[in-house]
Amino acid sequence: KGMADQIVVHNRSNNWDNEAFRATMIAVDQANIIRNQHGDTSQFKFTTDMREALEGAEIVVVTAGVARKSPTQPRSELLALNCGVIDPIAHTAREVAPNASYIIATNPVDAMAQRFQEQSGIDASRILGLSGELDRARMVQSISNQAQVAPGRVQNAQVI
Repeated sequence: KGMADQIVVHNRSNNWDNEAFRATMIAVDQANIIRNQHGDTSQFKFTTDMREALEGAEIVVVTAGVARKSPTQPRSELLALNCGVIDPIAHTAREVAPNASYIIATNPVDAMAQRFQEQSGIDASRILGLSGELDRARMVQSISNQAQVAPGRVQNAQVI
């Protein structure tokens, strides 16, 4: 909605054969199309360089992480995998953007937000765990698909 001068999307891969990379590029393209149609001033940029992505950032949303392989995968296993993902981001954040505010959406969110703070050394008041929002967005998308309506028509969906 034009609230940011620049929105930078980082993906560690630049390989078109990588599913996450393709999804990221499609998202950036769609965001720029939507922005242009609505006259927004925000510029969307893509990079595979984490330092470049964090340079000058005021707000950083961290969604990086390994998804659960199955509903029965233990939380402790997911935690161990995602520590390996979050740690390099936290270290780079400490060096490049220590004054930014961070929203952590990597699961398990509570543990990942704490891990990010411990690894980055950034003041805890600048770090927020965004628990449930991704799940809510997925649920809204699922409901809209099943009901064959636009996601914006699904009102007051909550994951508790």
